Amino acid sequence: MDTLTTVLRDQVVPVAEGLTLERLVFPNEHGKKAVSSYPLGRLSSRELTVPDGEDLPGHAYEYEGHPALEFVVAVRGRAELALGGHRYILAEGDIGIVPPNIPHLERIVNRNQGYHLLWLRISPDRLSMHMSSYSQGNRFQLMRGASIPRSGAIGRCFETAAEEVHTRGSLWFQMVRARIGEGFVLAIRHLEVHGLGQNPEAARQGAVDIAKSFIQSHFSEDLSLDGIAGEVFLSPNYFSSLFTQVAGRTVFEYIHEVRMDEAKRLLEETDLPVKQLARRVGISSASYFCRLFRKIAGIPPLDYRLNTKNSRRKIGQR
Repeated sequence: MDTLTTVLRDQVVPVAEGLTLERLVFPNEHGKKAVSSYPLGRLSSRELTVPDGEDLPGHAYEYEGHPALEFVVAVRGRAELALGGHRYILAEGDIGIVPPNIPHLERIVNRNQGYHLLWLRISPDRLSMHMSSYSQGNRFQLMRGASIPRSGAIGRCFETAAEEVHTRGSLWFQMVRARIGEGFVLAIRHLEVHGLGQNPEAARQGAVDIAKSFIQSHFSEDLSLDGIAGEVFLSPNYFSSLFTQVAGRTVFEYIHEVRMDEAKRLLEETDLPVKQLARRVGISSASYFCRLFRKIAGIPPLDYRLNTKNSRRKIGQR
């Protein structure tokens, strides 16, 4: 398989150098139609459920944004990018710019055709890259990753490109093309000298650790698989499989565990009614909360509270 630096040097940089307006995808500031990755009609309408660049119908997708700026490059094949309420088809050579907090999601166009995307995420302190792919045999895969310090010229290149897209001043497109190309060239040089910055196993474990931390901090909210996967920069399908492999249980099993641990603490330390306690841990239905608690703890929540109080009394009498 190609190394990440080979893919960047031989495929991504030429894409950035040959970038044309029809091949740059981003939402505008009003959330209306963005620039399409293709002129409409280039693809057979029978292949698409929604024309490229058109609004997504109803609730066809449930997906979220996150605070980081991202770039996505279609290296091979064709993939669907749901971006800011619109649908785009990314083919080889297309670049998508995903501003912070803009809902987005990658999906397959055709189950018989694969794709290969390079993602670059600009976090507060690092630039993270990974390559996502889909093939009929291997389904969704996270192929390889790299981590680069954000400080310095590399980070400034991509930040400038994103700023130019937002402001669209004189010759903004030429500036975007130049900064993206320069950013990837500098990234190649950095990787050639310093390596990827993380091995695959560390990257897998790191993604799961970040997801666990996010769940522990947001368990009282209405958590979704898409939202959690977005926090670690992975497609929901791949993330779900990865989490189960690394953590030994599904994402939702882990969410239930975290919520029930907090429920036990509240039962021990407060006199909150079950209905109110359920809402505190992110469950709107008291009856569902009771069933879930009994499944995990082995007894109903009120029995757990009573047993805890009786145990404390016995300890106090000794």
